[in-house]
Amino acid sequence: MDPVQSGVHLLASAAVAVVLILVGRRFGRSDRDEAPVAHLAAGAIALALAWQFVIQEGRPTLPPASKWHTILFAVGAVAVVASIAEGLTRTAAVAERAFLFAAIAAGGLIAFGKAPLIGSMQPVHIGAAGAAVVVLFLNQLSRTRTGFALPAVLSISFASLAAMSLVGSFAKLGIIAGSTGVAVAAIALVTWRTKLALGAAGLATAVAGLAATAGLGAAYFDGHFSTPLWALPVAAPLAVLVAELPVIRRRPAFANATRLLAPTAIALAALGAAATQSLMNAPADADSSTGDGYGSGYGG
Repeated sequence: MDPVQSGVHLLASAAVAVVLILVGRRFGRSDRDEAPVAHLAAGAIALALAWQFVIQEGRPTLPPASKWHTILFAVGAVAVVASIAEGLTRTAAVAERAFLFAAIAAGGLIAFGKAPLIGSMQPVHIGAAGAAVVVLFLNQLSRTRTGFALPAVLSISFASLAAMSLVGSFAKLGIIAGSTGVAVAAIALVTWRTKLALGAAGLATAVAGLAATAGLGAAYFDGHFSTPLWALPVAAPLAVLVAELPVIRRRPAFANATRLLAPTAIALAALGAAATQSLMNAPADADSSTGDGYGSGYGG
């Protein structure tokens, strides 16, 4: 794709994200005991990913034409379910919230029961479980911490995964991740200016996008990078919790810097290690090919 055209599409994704967040701010409601939330963040993130996907691959089909096309349906499903859950819990009483969360947990356990035992679990199950852990630990922060930090570090993780994909020649996945990251960065700027929190639905959708990108990258390269390197940018946002430690939180300037620098360092370290591994493994990988549906013809 022409670089100028790619830039236009990236800016369009950012602009749509900004508009949706401002619309959500105008018409949305929040709990009185929590910070104002960017209510349409989940939709903005999913739409940015879908927009770039359609540009790259055309209209999606069911069943997906390629294995990696499942990223669109996975992230879209998370965005819809998370937005509905956030909307229900926003106005629900404590007892109703408890019932809702219990129902969601029960549904997750039933679905997960179809998976094999831990010792023989597939990467998709491990990735989903890891993403759920990230959302669980950052959920409270996403609803109470307003401003720039959380969406900014999520966008940096997207940038890291996008660059890792490009380094490994899966350009389509890299461009989609980059476009999604630009939209999340635009959300970060809006939440900074408007004093909004990202919200649980926005967090869940962003982490789903990160986990799906990392999982597809790991599957596509099949050992080109080590799996932990793909997981690091997904887990990197957890480092914002370091700034919540009392000894750091008492120093606002240091805490703000920590929220940005700690996750950024992890995401960039993963990218640097991946680039190094790519250079070291390039001769061995030059004649290799994959036959699992992720190889040549899908990443170009």
